[in-house]
Amino acid sequence: MPQHEIVDTVSACRAAVANLNREEFVAADTEGVNLSKIGSMTLVQIATASGHVFLFDVMREPRMFKDGGLKRFLEKGPVVKVLHSAKNDAEALLAQHGVTLLENVHDTQIAHMEILRKDGAKFPSRPKLEEVCEIYCPEKLALVKAEKDDIQIKWKKTEGEYWTKRPLTWEMIEYATNDVIALIPEIYLAQKQLLADKGLTTLFKTSIENDIKRTCDSRVNDKLQKEEKELIHSILYEFAAIVTRRTKYADITDDNVLKAFSRLRLDDHAALDLSPLFLDLKLQQLKTKLDKIEDEMRLKGDAFQPTDGICGALQFFSHLKEDAEISKQAERLLKQVDRIILEDIGNKYTTSTPVRHICWFEKTFLSRRIRPEGTHDPSFHKVVLRLHWAVREEELEESIGRFRADPANFKVSQGYAKLLHFYRLGDVPSTLQAKANDFLSDLARAGKDCNTRRR
Repeated sequence: MPQHEIVDTVSACRAAVANLNREEFVAADTEGVNLSKIGSMTLVQIATASGHVFLFDVMREPRMFKDGGLKRFLEKGPVVKVLHSAKNDAEALLAQHGVTLLENVHDTQIAHMEILRKDGAKFPSRPKLEEVCEIYCPEKLALVKAEKDDIQIKWKKTEGEYWTKRPLTWEMIEYATNDVIALIPEIYLAQKQLLADKGLTTLFKTSIENDIKRTCDSRVNDKLQKEEKELIHSILYEFAAIVTRRTKYADITDDNVLKAFSRLRLDDHAALDLSPLFLDLKLQQLKTKLDKIEDEMRLKGDAFQPTDGICGALQFFSHLKEDAEISKQAERLLKQVDRIILEDIGNKYTTSTPVRHICWFEKTFLSRRIRPEGTHDPSFHKVVLRLHWAVREEELEESIGRFRADPANFKVSQGYAKLLHFYRLGDVPSTLQAKANDFLSDLARAGKDCNTRRR
């Protein structure tokens, strides 16, 4: 167990920050539940090069950010903050605590991606921490692999609010400390030197800023998406010169072409005046991806862990008009995933779990994939029922917010009007019923047609 110190008061935070300000560089990471703009950050861990780790319990004392100097330390000053995949931490820090994590940041994930780009990769994959350790400091690989899978299974399958447990267990402490002490000094120093040798230092800093800013600035995200789209098209235009009717997706070996196909939108082949063969190749790529998902599900059974990416892909595939077989296969897999999600939600959450603690694919499942008959439907677990209605209420509040922001352009479809009337009259929670009733009154006063039968 690395040397560590749990910091959970403002005074202790000030002392810890004073010590950290003496360092040339530190490693940082965060933990939480559904860690994102809307989830809960519960722990910030920062390690020194000597291996001492400060565990800032920001769930118990969030004032440590402002009053304890933690916010200023993360935002300003000469100390380099070394993180892996900083964008996730930065997004949560900004949304939940107003911390702008941009200055003097070294992202080990982005560093490796820039090195791969220099070597010819147009779309380098985002390496996991284990991969970075294996490449730059194999002797620390055991640190980040130690019981990591078992712990992640806990919060994905049985303890959805794992990182809210207090006091911190030895298991939690070991997991949190290992991820930061693995990053420094070896990985950071090796990457820093390699980036300098390849003349990538300035470009690397820009890439980190863009990767972080795109999570909260739509203009930056739009610009980066446009650049990526242009690169995709450039690669595929070159590939068009050699593609023939005999070309199969499985025959393509160029990684840049494969990555370009994975990012190509289905309707782009026509807009770009590419050969109709590209539509067929794109469908082959989608089928390959779908088969991989099915293979993983078959291999893992009930231990399969759904993700936002997998569930989003299956939903997209299930509505695919260009290939009925892909659509049928995806819908079949979605039903299997539904069963797993249903069981996981009942196991990992409680009746007091807030909606912000459940991730996107779980919210989507609760909103769109189940239809309970009232608040006490015996065919659903009580946790599933409570979260279903909580998600429904959150969605209604979002609609009310959009209406109030722009009443003139708010549209009420016949289907949505029917839903609002169900909320008003059906067996739903009283808070949802009251909000729907008030909303219908507001819509009527605004002249919106909320009749369920229209000519």
